[in-house]
Amino acid sequence: MLRGSTGGSLYLLCLAYQVAVSRAMQRPDVGRPLGVPQAMVFQCLNPKAWIFVLSAVSAFRPADLPLWL
Repeated sequence: MLRGSTGGSLYLLCLAYQVAVSRAMQRPDVGRPLGVPQAMVFQCLNPKAWIFVLSAVSAFRPADLPLWL
């Protein structure tokens, strides 16, 4: 029976082989990365960013500041 690290290593080697023999990087239809304006719009729509902002504001808000403000 294979141990956890041996099995994990074999699985990673199998994945590395599949990536190496695939021709995904040779296709001309590979997408381009986002530009700065597109990334800004994406962050405005990103729910994880909103949760981060709300938690940061609530954590570092001065105690004497009214809650509604």
